[in-house]
Amino acid sequence: MPSRTMRQLLIAALAVSATSGTLTGQAPPAPSADTIETRSVGKRGVDPRFLLRIVPAAAMGAGGGFLGGLIGMGANNDGWGGLVIGVLAGGTLGSAIGAAAPKGRGVCTPNARFWRALAGATLGLGTGIAIVRNAPSHPAWLATIPIGSVMLLMEC
Repeated sequence: MPSRTMRQLLIAALAVSATSGTLTGQAPPAPSADTIETRSVGKRGVDPRFLLRIVPAAAMGAGGGFLGGLIGMGANNDGWGGLVIGVLAGGTLGSAIGAAAPKGRGVCTPNARFWRALAGATLGLGTGIAIVRNAPSHPAWLATIPIGSVMLLMEC
């Protein structure tokens, strides 16, 4: 059943979030001078290094998809069903981790970056599924998860 694979990947997402969260008594991190220009912190809009998040998001998404596929095949004897669910879930989680890794402007905490990236990757997954359902031979669905994971990090 695919729920075992989903549970394992959700546990992994929560573990990543728990290790990157700030404690209650800690002050929020100040923007780091080595990653930003001071005038860009208050300015709304797209992070000038926005595209630099795409590379780690795509690389980690590919690695996560591979590992998720292995977990899906090992957890289920469904054949292709477990493999597909594992690849999609692992790719979504991997893209979120890869997109959240760079500091960007340093305005968001690592925990906030991860959850924003995971939400964006999930929206990208939904977009990719819609593309596959409407145009199965179109390769654009491959880019929707990493791009989605970066889209919600524009102001971080």
